[in-house]
Amino acid sequence: MTAILTFAAILFALQGNATTESRDFPEPAPKVSLAQQRAVNEAVYRKNAASLKSLHAGRWVVIADGVVTASFECFESAVATADRAFPKADHRFVFRPGIDDGDEEFVQSPWSNADPSWIQLGRRFRSDYPLTLTVSDWRRDARIHTTHEGRGAIALGAPGSRPAATARAVCSNLFEQDLTITGSIAESLKLERFSVPGTAFLGSHDRIACTKVLCRVTLDDLGIDDVFTAFVIPRAHVERWTPRMR
Repeated sequence: MTAILTFAAILFALQGNATTESRDFPEPAPKVSLAQQRAVNEAVYRKNAASLKSLHAGRWVVIADGVVTASFECFESAVATADRAFPKADHRFVFRPGIDDGDEEFVQSPWSNADPSWIQLGRRFRSDYPLTLTVSDWRRDARIHTTHEGRGAIALGAPGSRPAATARAVCSNLFEQDLTITGSIAESLKLERFSVPGTAFLGSHDRIACTKVLCRVTLDDLGIDDVFTAFVIPRAHVERWTPRMR
């Protein structure tokens, strides 16, 4: 009986120690989803939008993990600081208050309306990099980029990273801003890390809500390699849209 009691006492002690030790290892914190991160950053932006515009107009600001980091003279400094301070953030706002942020409305070219998976380059893009458009090519100074049915091949990437996606784009005189991209491209390049506050509404009737991101666009033939504001056409809108032009 004594042996049995002794064994029971040892087992109880071991169990007690195991329970005690387990308290030293807290449960891992649940991962915060991309949507939750965006919601937190949007709330912080709305709360501070007026003061950011007043105090930091035209300078670069970062909002990540619900924290405002301001302000920076150049885009590269803002991103470098965000990478160091918030290395695990899947969503960040990187923008210039009073210049990049806010709601906008836009329309697409007839070709993009027929197939919203097509990227369009707008008038603002071409004001920075003037192009001469012909039936078979785009021209910039002495440079020539051959197109296929009016569509040029462009390379896309996250700012500061090598281009990781290629797509066909049309030039639109109806679209006033830089460019549109699809939700699938934005996701593949993780461009939520370079989001811009505000919503871009597509169309005057359905008003499709699109997010805004910063995207690197490269056209080697024309000597173009720069960061532009892209309006992201939601994946669901692109996938359900038929018929498609080829």
